[in-house]
Amino acid sequence: MKTKKAIILLSTYNGEAYIGEQLESLLEQTHSNLEIWIRDDGSTDKTVEVIERFQDDRIHLERGRNIGYPEGFFRLLSGRQKGDYFFFCDQDDRWHADKVERAVAMLEREESNRPVLYASAFDYCDENLKILRKSDPVKKNWKLKDVCYQCLTWGFTMAMNRCARDFLADNLPPGRSAKDSWLLLICTAFGKIVYDETSTAFYRRHGSTTSFGGSGRLALARYRIQHFLKGDSLEKSWRLLEDFDSLFGKKLPVPDQRMLRMFVNREKKILIQIKKVFYPHRLRSRPGDEIQLRLLFLLGKL
Repeated sequence: MKTKKAIILLSTYNGEAYIGEQLESLLEQTHSNLEIWIRDDGSTDKTVEVIERFQDDRIHLERGRNIGYPEGFFRLLSGRQKGDYFFFCDQDDRWHADKVERAVAMLEREESNRPVLYASAFDYCDENLKILRKSDPVKKNWKLKDVCYQCLTWGFTMAMNRCARDFLADNLPPGRSAKDSWLLLICTAFGKIVYDETSTAFYRRHGSTTSFGGSGRLALARYRIQHFLKGDSLEKSWRLLEDFDSLFGKKLPVPDQRMLRMFVNREKKILIQIKKVFYPHRLRSRPGDEIQLRLLFLLGKL
């Protein structure tokens, strides 16, 4: 039986420091039937030169103009590459050798006619890939309500079947929100998430890393105060839900329709605020985050 083809989608920008090491880990995967599709987002350093040193016909490189994140990934999605399973990849991490093989094996057990997303645990590392800790454990059997106000997994751990990939490519978020959260909403609402508790990647933390995961407790507390209570961090979650409701709300089961419309409703009415504050389901994994979210509901800011 022919081995299923894996397509790795990699958007690069000024990543010369680590892109070579990442590409090495991709080309060393135990699942050999794969292609790596790279779109460079107008790098001004030697990123493209480093990529071109790899003389491997599995690598496909496109030089693009700078359009930023996540638009670069969405451009890659619109390429209509021929494959069975699709992976998001960041430029500065390093994958374990069996990452693709594990994902393909788990996705192969699922139905191919509905969107299925694979995600896995990972290892937080410093810039030299010294392991700091494993990612936090997550619950099983995710539902739509579990991903309304948090992204339970990150893009670099994700793989999806062809159905999920086509669904995503045909239904990009109107506000061009982060691809990870949008894909989680799609697959929890219309498909399935399969989670691998085995770490499959080294997530490198360094000075130019754009996401906030893995930071120290003091920095994390400061971030929560500044961006949850004073800023608009969760405003992005609300906009994402509004976009999702506008596209898919009427296609959801009635309980999910009601839940989504309640969270999207921004009217400052006591009854609505009370329903949100006392919604009988945990919405954030960390207790501190959950308390702050409920406070924002109470204050009518969400």
